[in-house]
Amino acid sequence: MADDFTRSQVKYTDPKNYDQVIMVTQNTINKQLHNMWALEEESSKLRTLTTSNSGGSIDAKLEAPRIELNIKDSTKPIYYYLTFKSGTLKVYQSDDRADTSTRDFDVKGWTICFAAQISRKIVTGNETEFDVYTTKTGLKDCVFSLAKLYLDATSIPDPSIASTLPIPANSSYANVDWKNETTIVKSNFDTFMSRWVVDMGNAQKNVVGYSVLAGSTVNPHAPSFSPTAIDYCNYPWRDPSDYANLQTNKNDQDGVDQNAFSYLITTQKKEPPEARVLEYSAPFVNNAHGAVLCMNRELFWASWMLDHLRKLVRGTEMIPQKAYLEDVTAKYPDYASVVSTAPSFAFGTNPDHPNADDSYFALTDEGPEWSWSKYATPSTVSVDVPSTNSKRTVTETAQSAVQVTFVSGGQKIAITGSNSFRFHYSSSEGGHATLTTQTWWHLNFALGAVSDGGLQITRVADPTGVESVTTSHSFENDQLEWNYPFGDFAQAISDTLKRWFNNSLAWLTNDLVSALQHHHKLYLPASGVFLMQDAKFNKRGDLLVELHYNG
Repeated sequence: MADDFTRSQVKYTDPKNYDQVIMVTQNTINKQLHNMWALEEESSKLRTLTTSNSGGSIDAKLEAPRIELNIKDSTKPIYYYLTFKSGTLKVYQSDDRADTSTRDFDVKGWTICFAAQISRKIVTGNETEFDVYTTKTGLKDCVFSLAKLYLDATSIPDPSIASTLPIPANSSYANVDWKNETTIVKSNFDTFMSRWVVDMGNAQKNVVGYSVLAGSTVNPHAPSFSPTAIDYCNYPWRDPSDYANLQTNKNDQDGVDQNAFSYLITTQKKEPPEARVLEYSAPFVNNAHGAVLCMNRELFWASWMLDHLRKLVRGTEMIPQKAYLEDVTAKYPDYASVVSTAPSFAFGTNPDHPNADDSYFALTDEGPEWSWSKYATPSTVSVDVPSTNSKRTVTETAQSAVQVTFVSGGQKIAITGSNSFRFHYSSSEGGHATLTTQTWWHLNFALGAVSDGGLQITRVADPTGVESVTTSHSFENDQLEWNYPFGDFAQAISDTLKRWFNNSLAWLTNDLVSALQHHHKLYLPASGVFLMQDAKFNKRGDLLVELHYNG
């Protein structure tokens, strides 16, 4: 049985007006930062801080950096913590640089907190940084823009008031009381730390990820659904076991490990929402599921999947053809009249709508499902029968329907269809015969991860003994002598559909692999990538894909 988080995630999550939302918990971000720190050489600026500037000098060892997400103050969304393992900080005691006397501090146990924001810098194709990223992700032949996302320290804490900052996550300086230090020492400390932040940025040690932005031209090898606008906001953790709790912010807290940083993405050159924040629906992530991609149903289904399925709709539309109808009385002299006839049909040959991208084949959104139903243009043919001075007429009609559904909380996509065909034979002398066939078919698909972290769609085979196509038929005869193998005709319809399904569906599975093959490479935090796994649909039909960091 699903836990409270999973139930809430499936039932209530909603990306609202954004095409895609990527959520990453505070805990997951800190694990990434720790991973980046652990992989660095001991001499790296992320592990060893040995530098000097106009404020002083330092020689220290650093712990792994960490962040806290500030839910209550959107102007300072992130607190970045620099923690010292050991070392000495020397701050000049005078503004006179001829005076080299310093105030020396043992920085062991110090934690300095910076208020930071996520900023973005466009990296062009003629920069080394661009080449490094595209080589690592295998996107070198693509035409797009690259946005670097980085922590931008917006302020340096004033050490004189550090102990009174009204936030739960603040700086601490072990046994140092800054109120007892001189104004010049405090000012030079501030200068020193400001210069260090700049140095970290120049060394690329504040980068939290890269995103691919759609350029004016994007070739077919570029990532699908490339963002054209990206906003950022913090998304609070709320207890999913209590629906009422999801509707109020009264219990929101800063610094909770399950608070999430969210990338809010619009695609296809659409303008982002004016508010530039995500209205709360339910938790997308928790400690056990630290990152997720949510693709809005309007993007996954309306802008992509359903367009692809028009090929399937077109291919399964039953079209009446010109029925065979011939006066063969001359071959049977013992009869007053003999007419030979047979029904005729085809799939996917609508002469009025020859192209699959025709809006005629578009499925209609009906909430949690999509449907399509059309009557084909009837076909009528007649023949004169001189021996009885009469006429025989055949009219064929057909109706086809398709329905697309998904399993909420699962990976299954179910496509079902039906075809009704009516063959009506009549004589001007009176009497008629009607053959009606009904066909039902189904196809099951599932979303799954591939080895490099992308997604693909695969057809799910039916259980043994379950047919993908079933047919039935009925016959009505009024005052006409009739001889026809009705069962053979119904079987012919079934066989034709089965052949089409077995031989013509590669385009559907291959197109989805192609469309999503680079999607997991949109973000490259630290030295790894997010790999897509465990795709499922929520109740709305949004695609939820769990992301696992591989760094």
